[in-house]
Amino acid sequence: MDIVGYGAPLPSYRDVTFEEVLHLRVLSVPLVSENRQVGVIQVAANLDLVDSARSNLLSVLVFSTVLGVAVSALASQASVRQFLSPLENITSAADQLNRADDLSRRVPYDGAPRMRSDNWWAPSTRRLNAWKYFSHHSSVSSRM
Repeated sequence: MDIVGYGAPLPSYRDVTFEEVLHLRVLSVPLVSENRQVGVIQVAANLDLVDSARSNLLSVLVFSTVLGVAVSALASQASVRQFLSPLENITSAADQLNRADDLSRRVPYDGAPRMRSDNWWAPSTRRLNAWKYFSHHSSVSSRM
């Protein structure tokens, strides 16, 4: 079966195609008696099942890779469209303003409701009062 395995000094595995029909894996084990090689035992296993399983796995791998890339491309396209839709609204409103068709048009806002404070000036007034307080007291303490 395996001509190369006949002369091997150690056990060895080799894949051999026999008569261009059979794909075999051959184990060659030398028989040694009194430090002399007397013969070789060769055992072969048919690899047709392994070859068909390998080709099936390759087909499944290629198909699943193509399918995964297609699904991820569609999901990416859908999410990018959703994320960029507010920019489309802003762009169309800016185009209408540039054409001066409708100057009363505003950019639509679909986000969270805005918080409006009746005294929007209160934080700046508090900072101003605190600054006046500390600057006045620091000048009073420096005079003493």
